Amino acid sequence: SKLGHASSGTATCTTAETCTRCGVVINAATIYDHYVYACDVNGDLYVMPEVDLSDMVRIRNLGVVFQDMAYNPNDGLIYGVTMDNGVSTMYTVDKLTGELTEVGMVGLTTNTLACGPDGTFYCNEFGTSKVYAFTLETMGQPVYMLEAADEYDATFATNAEQAMEYNYETGKVVWTSCYIVEKFWGPMDYCSLSELDVTNNTYKRYNDLG
Repeated sequence: SKLGHASSGTATCTTAETCTRCGVVINAATIYDHYVYACDVNGDLYVMPEVDLSDMVRIRNLGVVFQDMAYNPNDGLIYGVTMDNGVSTMYTVDKLTGELTEVGMVGLTTNTLACGPDGTFYCNEFGTSKVYAFTLETMGQPVYMLEAADEYDATFATNAEQAMEYNYETGKVVWTSCYIVEKFWGPMDYCSLSELDVTNNTYKRYNDLG
């Protein structure tokens, strides 16, 4: 998932230094044991308590920029996905040291990642409204689940920042998706919040986020 601007100010975080006024722009995040792990637009990894997202500790620079992150309760690891020139690569990241381990390439282009309790990952194929599922064994060939488009929005296609997260209370995937449509007066941004029922392969889109 993504948090946006985690806090405001001009202070600079250094390794193992708690920062309360950083102005850090978060690009991807997930939560584990009441702590949020987040990657900013520069590839810096932070951890912060869920009760105070401004209380940030920088762990290290990852050398890559995650587009989305997910905690896998099946193996206890945090995963992140990058998207570079149409190639999406998944990594694990150590919660204490920030050490990266490359897992492999996802078999489609995506900037989203969510993970259910059984270790199944979910993602959107970038540039489309299609949602796929995969495991660590099948990540090279994700399985098509559903298409989040209907008669009212048949042209919906993700082509901008977005995020996914598994909701353990409802057993559904929450998806914030964005797409940009070129109008004669200029680009128009559309962002929406959807809830994906991964058991029945259905979805519900809520009001446009503006």
